[in-house]
Amino acid sequence: MGHGALAWAEEQIPSGIAALLVASLPYCMVFVEKVTNRDTHISPKTITGLIIGITAIVLLVAPQKSFAGKDIDPLRAITLLGGVFAWATASVYSRSAKLPDSPLVTAGAALLFGGILLVLFGTITGETNRLAITEISLLSIVSFVYLIIFGSIIAFTSYIWLLSVTTAARVSTYAFVNPVIAVLFGWFIGGEVMNLNIIIVTVMIVASIYLILSEKVTKRINST
Repeated sequence: MGHGALAWAEEQIPSGIAALLVASLPYCMVFVEKVTNRDTHISPKTITGLIIGITAIVLLVAPQKSFAGKDIDPLRAITLLGGVFAWATASVYSRSAKLPDSPLVTAGAALLFGGILLVLFGTITGETNRLAITEISLLSIVSFVYLIIFGSIIAFTSYIWLLSVTTAARVSTYAFVNPVIAVLFGWFIGGEVMNLNIIIVTVMIVASIYLILSEKVTKRINST
């Protein structure tokens, strides 16, 4: 659900904007942890971070071209946020789930079955009929291989391993880096829109993530 929603959303949504929406992962994790563990305390600092982050996302997907620089398809944005929520739920669940001892096996199984489901879903929706093998460029092939090696084998396996040795909230700190890198690379390499409003939203989201996650880390340090 996470990768499928992201891939579908990015057909219309710029990668930088998509990364900012994906940065809502810590908010989803806070919500899931609160629902699954009633004893979880949400501090004023966390609430402030949530308000700032949610406000930034609302501004980002608001149906006004003047803010983000272009119209954001609300259906694709909502679908992407749904995929993020599914990813957060699975991340929290994996902390207590019975998984193989090897993070490589766990990551491989997740990617294998996720890939099978996506291929089946794509076939059912007729995507195979629109696949033009002859139009696949060298850049697409290189990008695909890059995602296999760095995005799947290295990054996803590292993510699975980290979930087994620390909390899901702490693992989600990668959300600090992703939005900034994606926005900058989308603008510098992909020619995507970059304006003051997007910079403001980026700062708001990173600040909100800091407020949420620093509170969790501080509490953990104090308790030890």
